[in-house]
Amino acid sequence: MNLNFAFFVMGEKGLVSLSRFISQFGAQQIAFVVSSEDKAVKHDFFEEIKSETVSHNIPFYSRKNYSDSLITQATITVAIGWRWLIRDPGLLIVFHDSILPKYRGFAPLVNMLKNGETEIGVTALIGVDEYDKGPILGVERISVDYPIKISEAIRIVAEAYSELLLRITSDYLSSGKLNGVPQDETLATYSVWLDEKDYFIDWKLNSVEIARFIDAVGDPYHGALTRLNDKVVRILDAEIRPDVQIEQRDRHVGKVLFLDNKLPTVICGSGLIKLRKYEDATSGQEIKEIPFRSRFKQCPIQ
Repeated sequence: MNLNFAFFVMGEKGLVSLSRFISQFGAQQIAFVVSSEDKAVKHDFFEEIKSETVSHNIPFYSRKNYSDSLITQATITVAIGWRWLIRDPGLLIVFHDSILPKYRGFAPLVNMLKNGETEIGVTALIGVDEYDKGPILGVERISVDYPIKISEAIRIVAEAYSELLLRITSDYLSSGKLNGVPQDETLATYSVWLDEKDYFIDWKLNSVEIARFIDAVGDPYHGALTRLNDKVVRILDAEIRPDVQIEQRDRHVGKVLFLDNKLPTVICGSGLIKLRKYEDATSGQEIKEIPFRSRFKQCPIQ
């Protein structure tokens, strides 16, 4: 069976999936590819997706120059990492960063890592009017151990994306149909979009939660934030340290307790965390030394 696929893809997951699809099924199966730059990450893979597409003589469009009328060229539309409405896509297959129906919505992988989920994964589903509610076509599950940084989780999930895409495509090319299973609405949870305030560390949390948070919003995202005196500081790397008994701990949360080779160990709501790498969030310059009498604070809620 010969079909025309339209790909709306972003990020490392989109690139890996697109590349493997071309290798497995050939560029002739693809009508066009659409991608977009992403200012929310340091490396958005936009140029790599464009290069991969153009090198195989596949029509490529950025989100800015894509026209809705092009969708009529496609039999099946595939969305990977895509965050915008695709008008009149016909048969739409959406790939989502969670094991649905849990973590529907936005930033699911980040939120799963923040919550310490021991199993992450990806779900392919048929796109419907309400986001992430369509029948499930397939799931890839991955067990993870902590600590794990978001960059490593993305790499693992990108492979799961491509495996699931190839499996579903093979099934469809051989049978000519997609068999979706309805989701159990009683198990549904929602993952909410994040803005800049959500990247600030809440020092009242325990050290395990804070360490997971720092790892979950690190590279390729811009990193966990905190206030230090009149500066906003970005925490890039940290480790959990053994706790000690602190008198009136609640009064001292966020304070530096120890300095080890100029690296501060900070008092958390419970536990301690050692900050190993940090920078000025405005200039991006690495901070070499923090005074002993320092206190890290959460961004004021406005």
